[in-house]
Amino acid sequence: GIDELIELFNKLLQIAESEAGVRGRGFTAIDLNRIAEDMVDLYDAAAEEEGATLVLHEREGRPTLGDHDLLASAVSSLIDNALKYAGAGARIEVNVRSDEHSVSLEVRDDGPGIADEHLPHVTERFYRVDSSRNSNTGGTGLGLAIVKHVLLRHRARMEISSVPGHGSTFTCHFAPAQVSKSRVISPTD
Repeated sequence: GIDELIELFNKLLQIAESEAGVRGRGFTAIDLNRIAEDMVDLYDAAAEEEGATLVLHEREGRPTLGDHDLLASAVSSLIDNALKYAGAGARIEVNVRSDEHSVSLEVRDDGPGIADEHLPHVTERFYRVDSSRNSNTGGTGLGLAIVKHVLLRHRARMEISSVPGHGSTFTCHFAPAQVSKSRVISPTD
């Protein structure tokens, strides 16, 4: 329907913007804890509707240099992906970790997991692990492609680990150059 076409168009536009770097704003110090908190709040009702539990583990973290809107769209896509594929009764955890030199954001679920043969391909555009199941969830096969391209623009990489029957973990690792030296952000700021 028209809603699916609009969603597809918006996701393609996000990828194009990320690749071309057309957002002219320079990177600023971003609080990934705050973005994670906002996205967990945003998806809380959807998680409840799916019968899933969405949990944020807040930790003291360092600011990360980046584009707030692009990083929010990446975290949103990771949570949305977990909700679509982890299934009813799943537990989805969002973690932000940092030390003096690195910051990482992790979305972990205890859903059905991803078979090894699919792992190298899940960030490809339009790739679907299970096309029959995807038609039920309404996905476009673009969510993880958006995450990948947003991370590339931020000199970050995504690590995906999964054990079929036990769940998947998507971890975004930000390079030391992207970690702001300005100050530590605590969850109470």
